[in-house]
Amino acid sequence: MNSRKAKELIDRLGQLQSIRAQWDAIWDFIALRTSPKNACFQSEHQTGQPRSAWHKYDSTASLAINKWASAMDGITTPKTQKWHGLTLTDEKLSEKYHTYLEEIRDTLFARRYAANSNFANANYENLRSVGTFGNGAFSLTESRDFKGNVYKAWNLREFFIDQNYGGEVDTFYRKFRLTARQAKQEFGENCPERIKEAKNLQEEFEFLWAVYPNTDYVKGSLLATKKKYASIYVCITTCEVIEEGGFDICPLFYQRYDIMPSLTDPYGYAPILLCMPEVKDLNKMIADLLTLSDRQTRPIMLSSEDDLLEQRFLNNGVLLHGGLDGNGNERIKEMISHAQTPITLQMIQDMRQVVNEGFNLNLFQILVNKPNMTATEVMQRAQEQGTLLGSFTSRREKEFLSPLIVKEVELAERQGDLPPVPEELQEAIGSGEVFFSVKYESPIVRAQKADEAAAIFRTLETATVLQNFDPTVKNKINAAKTLETVASIWGAPQKIFNTDEEKELKDMNEAQLQQAQQMLNAAPVISKSAKDMAEAQAKGGLGGIL
Repeated sequence: MNSRKAKELIDRLGQLQSIRAQWDAIWDFIALRTSPKNACFQSEHQTGQPRSAWHKYDSTASLAINKWASAMDGITTPKTQKWHGLTLTDEKLSEKYHTYLEEIRDTLFARRYAANSNFANANYENLRSVGTFGNGAFSLTESRDFKGNVYKAWNLREFFIDQNYGGEVDTFYRKFRLTARQAKQEFGENCPERIKEAKNLQEEFEFLWAVYPNTDYVKGSLLATKKKYASIYVCITTCEVIEEGGFDICPLFYQRYDIMPSLTDPYGYAPILLCMPEVKDLNKMIADLLTLSDRQTRPIMLSSEDDLLEQRFLNNGVLLHGGLDGNGNERIKEMISHAQTPITLQMIQDMRQVVNEGFNLNLFQILVNKPNMTATEVMQRAQEQGTLLGSFTSRREKEFLSPLIVKEVELAERQGDLPPVPEELQEAIGSGEVFFSVKYESPIVRAQKADEAAAIFRTLETATVLQNFDPTVKNKINAAKTLETVASIWGAPQKIFNTDEEKELKDMNEAQLQQAQQMLNAAPVISKSAKDMAEAQAKGGLGGIL
Protein backbone atom coordinates (compact mmCIF):
# COMPACT_ATOMS: atom_id res chain seq x y z
CA MET A 1 0.00 0.00 0.00
CA ASN A 2 2.83 2.37 0.95
CA SER A 3 4.76 1.78 -2.28
CA ARG A 4 1.62 1.87 -4.40
CA LYS A 5 0.60 5.26 -3.05
CA ALA A 6 4.13 6.56 -3.51
CA LYS A 7 4.11 5.36 -7.11
CA GLU A 8 0.73 7.03 -7.77
CA LEU A 9 2.06 10.36 -6.46
CA ILE A 10 5.28 10.03 -8.46
CA ASP A 11 3.27 9.30 -11.60
CA ARG A 12 1.09 12.35 -10.92
CA LEU A 13 4.28 14.40 -10.53
CA GLY A 14 5.35 13.23 -13.99
CA GLN A 15 2.06 14.48 -15.45
CA LEU A 16 2.50 17.90 -13.83
CA GLN A 17 6.11 18.06 -15.05
CA SER A 18 4.98 17.50 -18.63
CA ILE A 19 2.48 20.38 -18.30
CA ARG A 20 5.20 22.74 -17.08
CA ALA A 21 7.84 21.60 -19.60
CA GLN A 22 6.79 24.23 -22.15
CA TRP A 23 7.51 26.95 -19.58
CA ASP A 24 10.91 25.65 -18.50
CA ALA A 25 12.59 26.74 -21.74
CA ILE A 26 10.96 30.20 -21.54
CA TRP A 27 11.98 30.69 -17.92
CA ASP A 28 15.56 29.63 -18.63
CA PHE A 29 15.67 32.08 -21.53
CA ILE A 30 14.47 34.88 -19.23
CA ALA A 31 16.80 33.91 -16.39
CA LEU A 32 19.90 33.90 -18.59
CA ARG A 33 19.22 37.55 -19.45
CA THR A 34 18.06 38.79 -16.05
CA SER A 35 19.14 36.44 -13.26
CA PRO A 36 21.60 33.77 -14.46
CA LYS A 37 21.72 32.04 -11.06
CA ASN A 38 18.09 30.97 -11.57
CA ALA A 39 18.62 29.45 -15.02
CA CYS A 40 18.13 25.92 -13.71
CA PHE A 41 14.75 24.78 -15.03
CA GLN A 42 16.05 22.48 -17.75
CA SER A 43 19.24 21.32 -16.07
CA GLU A 44 20.41 20.41 -12.59
CA HIS A 45 22.57 22.93 -10.77
CA GLN A 46 25.78 21.31 -9.58
CA THR A 47 27.15 22.55 -6.28
CA GLY A 48 30.24 24.69 -6.73
CA GLN A 49 29.53 25.46 -10.38
CA PRO A 50 28.58 29.14 -10.92
CA ARG A 51 25.88 30.00 -13.40
CA SER A 52 27.07 31.25 -16.77
CA ALA A 53 26.19 34.90 -17.41
CA TRP A 54 27.42 35.17 -20.98
CA HIS A 55 23.90 35.89 -22.26
CA LYS A 56 23.60 38.94 -20.05
CA TYR A 57 25.25 42.15 -21.24
CA ASP A 58 22.72 44.73 -20.04
CA SER A 59 21.29 45.13 -16.52
CA THR A 60 18.24 47.24 -17.35
CA ALA A 61 15.77 44.36 -16.94
CA SER A 62 17.44 43.08 -13.75
CA LEU A 63 17.32 46.52 -12.16
CA ALA A 64 13.75 47.06 -13.34
CA ILE A 65 12.65 43.78 -11.69
CA ASN A 66 14.24 44.78 -8.37
CA LYS A 67 12.64 48.25 -8.50
CA TRP A 68 9.27 46.80 -9.44
CA ALA A 69 9.39 44.30 -6.57
CA SER A 70 10.32 47.03 -4.09
CA ALA A 71 7.60 49.33 -5.43
CA MET A 72 4.89 46.65 -5.31
CA ASP A 73 5.96 45.71 -1.81
CA GLY A 74 5.75 49.36 -0.78
CA ILE A 75 2.29 50.01 -2.22
CA THR A 76 0.62 46.71 -1.23
CA THR A 77 2.39 45.47 1.93
CA PRO A 78 4.43 48.34 3.42
CA LYS A 79 6.21 47.23 6.57
CA THR A 80 5.67 50.54 8.35
CA GLN A 81 1.90 50.65 7.82
CA LYS A 82 -1.14 48.58 8.80
CA TRP A 83 -1.99 47.66 5.23
CA HIS A 84 -5.09 45.65 6.04
CA GLY A 85 -7.76 45.36 8.67
CA LEU A 86 -10.59 43.03 9.58
CA THR A 87 -14.30 43.72 9.33
CA LEU A 88 -17.60 41.86 9.67
CA THR A 89 -20.33 41.27 7.12
CA ASP A 90 -22.73 42.89 9.61
CA GLU A 91 -21.98 46.63 9.46
CA LYS A 92 -23.50 47.43 12.86
CA LEU A 93 -21.55 44.68 14.63
CA SER A 94 -18.41 45.71 12.76
CA GLU A 95 -18.78 49.27 14.00
CA LYS A 96 -19.61 48.13 17.54
CA TYR A 97 -16.59 45.81 17.81
CA HIS A 98 -14.11 47.80 15.73
CA THR A 99 -11.72 47.99 18.71
CA TYR A 100 -11.75 44.20 19.04
CA LEU A 101 -11.14 43.81 15.30
CA GLU A 102 -8.19 46.21 15.51
CA GLU A 103 -6.74 44.12 18.37
CA ILE A 104 -6.80 41.04 16.14
CA ARG A 105 -5.20 43.02 13.31
CA ASP A 106 -2.44 44.31 15.58
CA THR A 107 -1.76 40.76 16.77
CA LEU A 108 -1.44 39.50 13.20
CA PHE A 109 0.98 42.30 12.32
CA ALA A 110 3.07 41.68 15.43
CA ARG A 111 3.42 37.99 14.54
CA ARG A 112 3.96 38.70 10.84
CA TYR A 113 6.81 41.14 11.35
CA ALA A 114 8.43 39.39 14.32
CA ALA A 115 12.22 39.18 14.18
CA ASN A 116 12.35 35.48 13.25
CA SER A 117 9.30 35.31 10.97
CA ASN A 118 11.13 36.33 7.75
CA PHE A 119 7.97 37.74 6.15
CA ALA A 120 9.54 40.93 4.77
CA ASN A 121 12.40 39.11 3.04
CA ALA A 122 10.24 36.24 1.77
CA ASN A 123 7.60 38.64 0.47
CA TYR A 124 10.20 40.63 -1.49
CA GLU A 125 11.80 37.48 -2.95
CA ASN A 126 8.37 36.22 -3.95
CA LEU A 127 7.66 39.48 -5.78
CA ARG A 128 11.01 39.25 -7.60
CA SER A 129 10.05 35.76 -8.76
CA VAL A 130 6.68 37.06 -9.98
CA GLY A 131 8.37 39.96 -11.78
CA THR A 132 10.90 37.67 -13.45
CA PHE A 133 8.87 34.55 -14.22
CA GLY A 134 5.27 35.59 -13.57
CA ASN A 135 4.96 32.99 -10.79
CA GLY A 136 5.93 32.83 -7.13
CA ALA A 137 5.69 29.96 -4.62
CA PHE A 138 5.27 30.82 -0.93
CA SER A 139 4.63 28.99 2.34
CA LEU A 140 3.50 29.79 5.88
CA THR A 141 4.10 27.25 8.64
CA GLU A 142 4.48 27.11 12.39
CA SER A 143 8.00 27.38 13.72
CA ARG A 144 9.55 24.33 15.33
CA ASP A 145 11.90 26.45 17.43
CA PHE A 146 9.74 29.32 18.71
CA LYS A 147 6.13 30.44 19.07
CA GLY A 148 5.23 32.15 15.83
CA ASN A 149 5.11 31.95 12.06
CA VAL A 150 7.78 31.11 9.50
CA TYR A 151 7.44 32.52 5.98
CA LYS A 152 9.43 31.27 3.02
CA ALA A 153 9.67 32.06 -0.70
CA TRP A 154 10.55 28.90 -2.62
CA ASN A 155 12.60 28.30 -5.73
CA LEU A 156 10.10 28.17 -8.57
CA ARG A 157 11.99 25.28 -10.14
CA GLU A 158 10.83 22.93 -7.36
CA PHE A 159 7.07 23.54 -7.71
CA PHE A 160 4.56 21.96 -10.05
CA ILE A 161 0.93 23.02 -9.74
CA ASP A 162 -2.60 22.42 -10.95
CA GLN A 163 -5.80 24.44 -10.64
CA ASN A 164 -9.41 23.55 -9.93
CA TYR A 165 -12.52 24.21 -12.02
CA GLY A 166 -12.58 27.81 -10.80
CA GLY A 167 -9.04 28.55 -11.95
CA GLU A 168 -7.64 28.57 -8.39
CA VAL A 169 -4.34 26.82 -7.67
CA ASP A 170 -5.13 24.04 -5.18
CA THR A 171 -2.56 21.34 -5.99
CA PHE A 172 1.13 21.70 -5.13
CA TYR A 173 3.87 19.18 -5.86
CA ARG A 174 7.32 20.16 -4.62
CA LYS A 175 10.24 18.10 -5.93
CA PHE A 176 13.47 18.70 -4.02
CA ARG A 177 16.76 17.18 -2.93
CA LEU A 178 18.23 16.67 0.54
CA THR A 179 21.49 15.18 1.69
CA ALA A 180 21.35 12.18 4.00
CA ARG A 181 22.19 14.45 6.95
CA GLN A 182 19.45 16.94 6.07
CA ALA A 183 16.89 14.15 5.54
CA LYS A 184 17.61 12.71 9.00
CA GLN A 185 17.14 16.16 10.52
CA GLU A 186 13.89 16.74 8.63
CA PHE A 187 12.17 13.36 8.99
CA GLY A 188 13.95 11.69 11.92
CA GLU A 189 12.85 8.11 12.49
CA ASN A 190 10.52 8.25 9.49
CA CYS A 191 13.50 8.20 7.10
CA PRO A 192 13.80 5.19 4.82
CA GLU A 193 16.32 2.59 5.98
CA ARG A 194 18.59 3.33 3.05
CA ILE A 195 19.00 6.91 4.25
CA LYS A 196 19.47 5.85 7.88
CA GLU A 197 22.26 3.50 6.86
CA ALA A 198 23.94 5.95 4.47
CA LYS A 199 27.62 6.34 5.44
CA ASN A 200 28.15 9.33 3.17
CA LEU A 201 26.17 12.12 4.84
CA GLN A 202 26.49 14.28 1.71
CA GLU A 203 24.79 11.70 -0.52
CA GLU A 204 21.72 13.32 -2.08
CA PHE A 205 18.23 11.86 -2.21
CA GLU A 206 15.18 13.08 -4.11
CA PHE A 207 11.90 13.82 -2.33
CA LEU A 208 8.35 14.92 -3.10
CA TRP A 209 5.98 16.97 -0.96
CA ALA A 210 2.42 16.78 -2.28
CA VAL A 211 -0.37 19.02 -0.96
CA TYR A 212 -3.76 18.68 -2.65
CA PRO A 213 -7.51 18.52 -1.88
CA ASN A 214 -8.20 15.42 0.19
CA THR A 215 -10.73 13.03 -1.34
CA ASP A 216 -11.20 11.49 2.15
CA TYR A 217 -12.02 14.85 3.76
CA VAL A 218 -14.39 14.72 6.75
CA LYS A 219 -15.54 18.11 8.02
CA GLY A 220 -14.65 18.67 11.67
CA SER A 221 -12.48 15.56 11.92
CA LEU A 222 -9.43 15.75 14.17
CA LEU A 223 -7.57 13.08 12.22
CA ALA A 224 -4.72 14.52 10.16
CA THR A 225 -5.53 12.21 7.26
CA LYS A 226 -9.14 13.51 7.14
CA LYS A 227 -8.29 17.20 6.83
CA LYS A 228 -9.38 19.33 3.88
CA TYR A 229 -5.91 19.23 2.30
CA ALA A 230 -3.78 16.09 2.23
CA SER A 231 -0.05 16.46 2.88
CA ILE A 232 2.25 13.59 1.93
CA TYR A 233 6.05 13.34 1.83
CA VAL A 234 7.53 10.73 -0.51
CA CYS A 235 11.12 9.63 -1.02
CA ILE A 236 11.36 9.36 -4.79
CA THR A 237 14.72 7.63 -4.63
CA THR A 238 13.32 4.67 -2.63
CA CYS A 239 9.65 5.03 -3.71
CA GLU A 240 8.36 5.18 -0.13
CA VAL A 241 5.81 7.34 1.69
CA ILE A 242 7.63 9.01 4.60
CA GLU A 243 4.95 11.10 6.30
CA GLU A 244 1.22 11.52 5.80
CA GLY A 245 -0.91 14.31 7.30
CA GLY A 246 -3.15 17.18 6.37
CA PHE A 247 -4.25 20.77 6.87
CA ASP A 248 -7.56 22.53 7.42
CA ILE A 249 -6.15 25.54 5.55
CA CYS A 250 -3.48 25.11 2.90
CA PRO A 251 -0.02 26.42 3.99
CA LEU A 252 1.16 26.90 0.40
CA PHE A 253 0.37 29.89 -1.81
CA TYR A 254 1.04 30.53 -5.47
CA GLN A 255 1.04 34.07 -6.84
CA ARG A 256 0.74 34.84 -10.56
CA TYR A 257 1.18 38.12 -12.42
CA ASP A 258 -1.25 37.39 -15.25
CA ILE A 259 -2.94 34.28 -16.64
CA MET A 260 -4.54 33.02 -19.80
CA PRO A 261 -8.30 32.37 -19.58
CA SER A 262 -7.65 28.63 -19.80
CA LEU A 263 -7.97 25.92 -17.16
CA THR A 264 -5.41 23.73 -18.91
CA ASP A 265 -2.47 26.09 -18.29
CA PRO A 266 -2.13 27.03 -14.61
CA TYR A 267 1.07 29.07 -14.92
CA GLY A 268 1.29 32.85 -15.02
CA TYR A 269 2.77 35.29 -17.52
CA ALA A 270 5.55 37.65 -16.42
CA PRO A 271 5.60 41.41 -17.03
CA ILE A 272 8.99 41.02 -18.68
CA LEU A 273 7.36 39.09 -21.54
CA LEU A 274 5.74 42.36 -22.60
CA CYS A 275 9.14 43.88 -23.33
CA MET A 276 11.20 40.77 -24.11
CA PRO A 277 12.07 41.99 -27.67
CA GLU A 278 13.69 45.09 -26.16
CA VAL A 279 15.50 43.00 -23.53
CA LYS A 280 16.92 40.73 -26.25
CA ASP A 281 17.91 43.64 -28.49
CA LEU A 282 19.54 45.53 -25.61
CA ASN A 283 21.73 42.55 -24.77
CA LYS A 284 22.63 42.11 -28.45
CA MET A 285 23.43 45.81 -28.93
CA ILE A 286 25.58 46.05 -25.80
CA ALA A 287 27.37 42.85 -26.81
CA ASP A 288 28.10 44.33 -30.26
CA LEU A 289 29.39 47.56 -28.73
CA LEU A 290 31.67 45.62 -26.40
CA THR A 291 32.98 43.59 -29.35
CA LEU A 292 33.64 46.78 -31.31
CA SER A 293 35.41 48.35 -28.35
CA ASP A 294 37.53 45.24 -27.92
CA ARG A 295 38.50 45.38 -31.60
CA GLN A 296 39.60 48.99 -31.20
CA THR A 297 41.68 48.38 -28.09
CA ARG A 298 43.06 45.04 -29.31
CA PRO A 299 42.96 45.27 -33.13
CA ILE A 300 43.67 42.46 -35.57
CA MET A 301 47.29 42.63 -36.75
CA LEU A 302 48.52 41.83 -40.28
CA SER A 303 51.94 40.30 -40.92
CA SER A 304 53.84 39.23 -44.04
CA GLU A 305 55.69 36.49 -42.18
CA ASP A 306 54.10 33.55 -40.40
CA ASP A 307 56.83 33.36 -37.78
CA LEU A 308 56.03 36.84 -36.53
CA LEU A 309 52.52 35.76 -35.53
CA GLU A 310 53.96 33.30 -33.06
CA GLN A 311 55.61 36.07 -31.03
CA ARG A 312 53.83 37.83 -28.18
CA PHE A 313 53.97 41.21 -29.88
CA LEU A 314 50.70 42.50 -28.41
CA ASN A 315 52.15 43.06 -24.95
CA ASN A 316 53.15 46.60 -24.12
CA GLY A 317 56.86 47.34 -23.83
CA VAL A 318 57.95 44.29 -25.85
CA LEU A 319 60.92 44.59 -28.25
CA LEU A 320 59.78 42.84 -31.41
CA HIS A 321 62.71 41.53 -33.42
CA GLY A 322 62.05 41.57 -37.18
CA GLY A 323 59.23 44.06 -36.93
CA LEU A 324 60.94 46.24 -39.57
CA ASP A 325 62.46 45.23 -42.88
CA GLY A 326 65.83 46.42 -44.21
CA ASN A 327 64.31 49.67 -45.49
CA GLY A 328 62.69 50.47 -42.16
CA ASN A 329 59.17 49.59 -43.28
CA GLU A 330 56.75 47.92 -40.83
CA ARG A 331 56.30 44.22 -41.38
CA ILE A 332 53.27 44.15 -38.99
CA LYS A 333 50.34 46.51 -39.43
CA GLU A 334 46.93 47.00 -37.86
CA MET A 335 44.01 45.89 -39.98
CA ILE A 336 41.79 48.88 -40.65
CA SER A 337 38.08 48.13 -40.66
CA HIS A 338 35.72 50.55 -42.36
CA ALA A 339 32.64 49.05 -40.72
CA GLN A 340 30.50 51.47 -38.72
CA THR A 341 27.99 50.60 -36.03
CA PRO A 342 24.44 51.95 -36.51
CA ILE A 343 23.83 51.76 -32.74
CA THR A 344 23.35 55.11 -31.02
CA LEU A 345 22.99 56.06 -27.36
CA GLN A 346 19.49 57.35 -28.08
CA MET A 347 18.44 53.94 -29.41
CA ILE A 348 19.72 52.29 -26.24
CA GLN A 349 17.98 54.84 -24.01
CA ASP A 350 14.69 54.41 -25.89
CA MET A 351 14.78 50.64 -25.43
CA ARG A 352 15.64 50.97 -21.75
CA GLN A 353 12.67 53.27 -21.32
CA VAL A 354 10.38 50.67 -22.92
CA VAL A 355 11.68 48.04 -20.48
CA ASN A 356 11.06 50.35 -17.52
CA GLU A 357 7.56 51.13 -18.77
CA GLY A 358 6.93 47.40 -19.09
CA PHE A 359 7.28 47.27 -15.31
CA ASN A 360 5.24 50.49 -14.83
CA LEU A 361 8.23 52.22 -13.26
CA ASN A 362 7.14 55.48 -14.88
CA LEU A 363 4.08 55.50 -12.60
CA PHE A 364 6.26 55.62 -9.49
CA GLN A 365 8.06 58.77 -10.69
CA ILE A 366 4.96 60.99 -10.65
CA LEU A 367 5.83 63.04 -7.57
CA VAL A 368 9.53 63.11 -8.46
CA ASN A 369 8.99 64.52 -11.94
CA LYS A 370 6.29 67.00 -10.85
CA PRO A 371 7.02 68.04 -7.25
CA ASN A 372 4.95 71.27 -7.39
CA MET A 373 1.53 69.70 -7.88
CA THR A 374 -1.42 70.82 -5.77
CA ALA A 375 -3.10 68.45 -3.31
CA THR A 376 -5.96 67.88 -5.75
CA GLU A 377 -3.53 67.06 -8.58
CA VAL A 378 -1.66 64.64 -6.32
CA MET A 379 -4.92 62.81 -5.53
CA GLN A 380 -5.83 62.66 -9.21
CA ARG A 381 -2.40 61.25 -10.09
CA ALA A 382 -2.67 58.74 -7.27
CA GLN A 383 -6.06 57.62 -8.57
CA GLU A 384 -4.59 57.12 -12.05
CA GLN A 385 -1.75 55.10 -10.54
CA GLY A 386 -4.20 52.94 -8.63
CA THR A 387 -6.24 52.31 -11.77
CA LEU A 388 -3.27 51.29 -13.92
CA LEU A 389 -1.80 49.01 -11.26
CA GLY A 390 -5.13 47.63 -10.10
CA SER A 391 -5.07 44.49 -12.27
CA PHE A 392 -2.09 42.84 -10.58
CA THR A 393 -2.81 44.17 -7.09
CA SER A 394 -6.32 42.73 -7.24
CA ARG A 395 -4.94 39.34 -8.25
CA ARG A 396 -2.29 39.61 -5.52
CA GLU A 397 -4.98 40.21 -2.91
CA LYS A 398 -7.13 37.32 -4.12
CA GLU A 399 -4.50 34.66 -4.79
CA PHE A 400 -1.93 35.51 -2.15
CA LEU A 401 -2.78 38.01 0.59
CA SER A 402 -6.33 36.92 1.47
CA PRO A 403 -5.60 33.19 1.89
CA LEU A 404 -2.35 34.09 3.67
CA ILE A 405 -4.22 36.22 6.25
CA VAL A 406 -6.76 33.44 6.79
CA LYS A 407 -3.91 31.02 7.50
CA GLU A 408 -2.31 33.55 9.87
CA VAL A 409 -5.56 33.82 11.84
CA GLU A 410 -5.73 30.04 12.13
CA LEU A 411 -2.16 29.76 13.45
CA ALA A 412 -2.59 32.69 15.86
CA GLU A 413 -5.80 31.14 17.23
CA ARG A 414 -4.17 27.73 17.59
CA GLN A 415 -1.28 29.23 19.54
CA GLY A 416 -3.57 31.25 21.80
CA ASP A 417 -2.48 34.72 20.70
CA LEU A 418 -5.90 36.11 19.73
CA PRO A 419 -8.07 38.04 22.22
CA PRO A 420 -11.23 36.21 23.41
CA VAL A 421 -14.29 36.66 21.18
CA PRO A 422 -17.11 38.74 22.75
CA GLU A 423 -20.14 36.59 23.58
CA GLU A 424 -22.55 38.48 21.29
CA LEU A 425 -20.12 38.27 18.39
CA GLN A 426 -19.45 34.59 19.02
CA GLU A 427 -23.17 33.82 18.85
CA ALA A 428 -23.56 35.81 15.63
CA ILE A 429 -20.64 34.00 14.00
CA GLY A 430 -21.86 30.64 15.28
CA SER A 431 -25.23 31.20 13.66
CA GLY A 432 -23.53 31.35 10.25
CA GLU A 433 -25.03 34.74 9.43
CA VAL A 434 -21.94 36.84 10.21
CA PHE A 435 -18.43 36.31 8.85
CA PHE A 436 -15.03 37.91 9.13
CA SER A 437 -13.61 39.54 6.01
CA VAL A 438 -10.37 41.29 5.11
CA LYS A 439 -10.40 45.02 4.47
CA TYR A 440 -7.34 46.26 2.58
CA GLU A 441 -5.96 49.66 3.54
CA SER A 442 -2.67 49.67 1.64
CA PRO A 443 -1.35 52.71 -0.24
CA ILE A 444 -2.54 51.27 -3.56
CA VAL A 445 -6.08 50.81 -2.19
CA ARG A 446 -6.08 54.37 -0.91
CA ALA A 447 -4.80 55.50 -4.30
CA GLN A 448 -7.74 53.76 -5.96
CA LYS A 449 -10.08 55.64 -3.63
CA ALA A 450 -8.32 58.96 -4.14
CA ASP A 451 -10.96 60.12 -6.61
CA GLU A 452 -13.57 59.88 -3.87
CA ALA A 453 -11.46 62.02 -1.53
CA ALA A 454 -10.79 64.51 -4.33
CA ALA A 455 -14.53 64.73 -5.04
CA ILE A 456 -15.21 65.46 -1.37
CA PHE A 457 -12.64 68.26 -1.24
CA ARG A 458 -13.92 69.77 -4.49
CA THR A 459 -17.45 69.70 -3.09
CA LEU A 460 -16.34 71.42 0.11
CA GLU A 461 -14.50 74.06 -1.92
CA THR A 462 -17.64 74.69 -3.96
CA ALA A 463 -19.76 74.89 -0.81
CA THR A 464 -17.39 77.49 0.63
CA VAL A 465 -17.83 79.67 -2.45
CA LEU A 466 -21.63 79.24 -2.53
CA GLN A 467 -21.91 80.13 1.15
CA ASN A 468 -21.24 83.75 0.22
CA PHE A 469 -24.51 83.73 -1.71
CA ASP A 470 -26.55 81.49 0.58
CA PRO A 471 -25.35 81.04 4.20
CA THR A 472 -27.65 78.02 4.69
CA VAL A 473 -25.59 75.91 2.26
CA LYS A 474 -23.37 74.77 5.14
CA ASN A 475 -26.36 73.08 6.76
CA LYS A 476 -26.48 70.59 3.86
CA ILE A 477 -23.11 69.08 4.86
CA ASN A 478 -22.71 66.58 7.69
CA ALA A 479 -19.24 67.45 8.99
CA ALA A 480 -18.93 64.36 11.23
CA LYS A 481 -19.77 61.88 8.44
CA THR A 482 -17.48 63.76 6.05
CA LEU A 483 -14.61 63.42 8.51
CA GLU A 484 -15.25 59.69 9.00
CA THR A 485 -15.41 59.10 5.23
CA VAL A 486 -12.14 60.91 4.53
CA ALA A 487 -10.46 59.14 7.46
CA SER A 488 -11.57 55.79 6.06
CA ILE A 489 -10.18 56.64 2.62
CA TRP A 490 -6.79 57.63 4.05
CA GLY A 491 -6.68 54.63 6.39
CA ALA A 492 -6.80 56.48 9.73
CA PRO A 493 -7.32 54.11 12.70
CA GLN A 494 -10.76 54.08 14.29
CA LYS A 495 -9.29 54.52 17.76
CA ILE A 496 -8.63 58.22 17.08
CA PHE A 497 -12.41 58.81 17.16
CA ASN A 498 -14.55 58.98 20.29
CA THR A 499 -17.31 56.45 20.76
CA ASP A 500 -20.94 57.64 20.72
CA GLU A 501 -20.97 57.65 24.53
CA GLU A 502 -17.71 59.61 24.72
CA LYS A 503 -18.96 62.11 22.14
CA GLU A 504 -22.26 62.55 24.00
CA LEU A 505 -20.40 63.22 27.26
CA LYS A 506 -18.14 65.76 25.56
CA ASP A 507 -21.13 67.47 23.94
CA MET A 508 -22.82 67.69 27.34
CA ASN A 509 -19.72 69.15 28.96
CA GLU A 510 -19.34 71.67 26.17
CA ALA A 511 -23.01 72.65 26.50
CA GLN A 512 -22.57 73.19 30.24
CA LEU A 513 -19.43 75.24 29.69
CA GLN A 514 -21.19 77.31 27.05
CA GLN A 515 -24.13 77.92 29.40
CA ALA A 516 -21.76 78.93 32.20
CA GLN A 517 -19.94 81.29 29.85
CA GLN A 518 -23.21 82.88 28.80
CA MET A 519 -24.08 83.42 32.46
CA LEU A 520 -20.68 85.02 33.07
CA ASN A 521 -21.16 87.28 30.05
CA ALA A 522 -24.60 88.30 31.31
CA ALA A 523 -23.42 88.92 34.88
CA PRO A 524 -22.38 92.61 34.38
CA VAL A 525 -25.78 93.44 32.82
CA ILE A 526 -27.67 91.66 35.60
CA SER A 527 -25.50 93.34 38.22
CA LYS A 528 -26.12 96.80 36.73
CA SER A 529 -29.86 96.17 36.53
CA ALA A 530 -29.92 95.04 40.16
CA LYS A 531 -28.00 98.11 41.20
CA ASP A 532 -30.40 100.41 39.34
CA MET A 533 -33.39 98.73 40.94
CA ALA A 534 -31.82 99.03 44.39
CA GLU A 535 -31.18 102.75 43.89
CA ALA A 536 -34.71 103.27 42.63
CA GLN A 537 -36.18 101.54 45.61
CA ALA A 538 -34.08 103.72 47.85
CA LYS A 539 -35.54 106.82 46.15
CA GLY A 540 -39.14 105.72 46.48
CA GLY A 541 -39.80 102.48 44.68
CA LEU A 542 -40.35 101.84 41.03
CA GLY A 543 -41.93 105.21 40.60
CA GLY A 544 -38.54 106.80 40.87
CA ILE A 545 -37.42 104.89 37.85
CA LEU A 546 -40.56 105.52 35.87
